[in-house]
Amino acid sequence: MGRPKHYYESGMAYLITAVTYRRELVFAEAANAQVAHEDIDFYAAKFKATSLAHVIMPEHVHWVVRPSAEDFERFAREQREKGGQYAEDPRRFYLSKMLQDYQRHVAYAVNEVRGMRGIKVWQDGFRDDVLRSERAIRKAVRYVVYNPVRAGLVESPGDYAYWAAVEWAALEWAAPE
Repeated sequence: MGRPKHYYESGMAYLITAVTYRRELVFAEAANAQVAHEDIDFYAAKFKATSLAHVIMPEHVHWVVRPSAEDFERFAREQREKGGQYAEDPRRFYLSKMLQDYQRHVAYAVNEVRGMRGIKVWQDGFRDDVLRSERAIRKAVRYVVYNPVRAGLVESPGDYAYWAAVEWAALEWAAPE
């Protein structure tokens, strides 16, 4: 039996994938993509996480992130002290809380740009893959950065506006197979 869905493990990095509702091309519009792109940094800072890479595709987002053990402890302590809904098993909900906050704000901002309220932006749920080695992290970052190239949106990653990766120059960046 594998680990439970969305289970936080201290020190691990994760490849998180979230998809738009009905795979609508929400982020094909530059203003929407820019909001989702900028919010990654904001929510990484809010949760004291290290954002290793992300890309905002027209109908989904990939984010390679290393959550903060310190912030997880804060979250778990607050849940226990306040009798919060996640008090019994905060490890099962920490990643969900991070992504929920990010998605909630992106949805609000996208709907504001559209001049609408309450329109669903995200498909329910998300996928997370734990990255247990530096090799796995590099592979995931490469996958994320080259996603727009594989999708035929651009010829090289540098041509795409809505991505970021730390230590880009320090890693080995041959195009993935």
